[in-house]
Amino acid sequence: MLKRSKKPFAWILSVMMLLVFIPCLSFADDENYYDEDEKVEEYEEDGTAETPFSLDRDYNNYNEYAYYEYSASVSDQNDNIENLIGSKEVYFEFVPNAKDGVSKYHIWATSNIKLINLESVGDNKLSIYNTDFWTDTDSDYCGDGFASVPALGNSYIIKATFSRTIKASDEISIRLMSRVDISKNTTVKFGSAVYSGQAKKPSTKVVISNIKNKSYTLEKGWDYKVAFSNNTKVGKAKAVITGMNNFCGTKTAYFKVVPKKPVIYSITPGSGKLTVKMKTKVSSTGGTTYKIAYKQKGTSTWKTTTTTAQSKTISKLKKGKVYYVKVCAYKNISGTTYQGSYSTTTTSKKVK
Repeated sequence: MLKRSKKPFAWILSVMMLLVFIPCLSFADDENYYDEDEKVEEYEEDGTAETPFSLDRDYNNYNEYAYYEYSASVSDQNDNIENLIGSKEVYFEFVPNAKDGVSKYHIWATSNIKLINLESVGDNKLSIYNTDFWTDTDSDYCGDGFASVPALGNSYIIKATFSRTIKASDEISIRLMSRVDISKNTTVKFGSAVYSGQAKKPSTKVVISNIKNKSYTLEKGWDYKVAFSNNTKVGKAKAVITGMNNFCGTKTAYFKVVPKKPVIYSITPGSGKLTVKMKTKVSSTGGTTYKIAYKQKGTSTWKTTTTTAQSKTISKLKKGKVYYVKVCAYKNISGTTYQGSYSTTTTSKKVK
């Protein structure tokens, strides 16, 4: 009886198994490699683009002021900007130092791409407000806004969004500068405010001290703005100084509106007397009373007399003597005297 050989069957079975298994292995390998490659590529594109640039703490002065500044320039990190190509967004990380002692910041961004939005993203939120976007005189695109930090020491992410995708040649930078509260350690000086019947807006000089033990004179229109009130009549006028850009808070200060300087119309000598007449009534100066100062030529002591009328006769003067005369206007309000400048000193003729 013939025996069946097992070798052909085993060989055939082996071949069939290989024909089925090998293609599966090849297919699985290709598929796994493709998926893994896609995942890596996808991670690198999304993950790197959303990895924030760190805003480094800088103590250098900026615009001559010594407030604290955090900054980063993407264009200075050429190895990283390559990974942003194709994206319209850049992320910046900001960790405010509690030692700075401030919680309000001015965000300032510049680039050669039009900036369209600044916003806070992530778990910790900055309160960003009053954002503005424009083109400066150097044709750079600018954007700014203000941020209130809810908790110093936390990490915050700021996202800057642009109008087009980023190129390798683009320049992008951002600064966060601490805003100084002008309600503290601030002095305000005013120029003269002389009554004219119109609202008075004198020049202002605002000096803030104790910024890293230094004092700085602020620039009106950039660092602060002024709102005046009660500034038309002679008396105590009010000015509210409000911080702008890198300065915040308000400072209320007061200044005096004083009567305008009178004009002596004539000095008429009489027997032991002089009659002094002003060009206008005292009300035209904004005051209520004229003060007339006079002294004999060759002496150093001024004597004064007052009148609410337009003229005044000064008696008991020495005959044959010449006198110097000057006049000012004033007004008393709640115990405070608001006095204007004296007129030009006029020399009289000899008293008869």
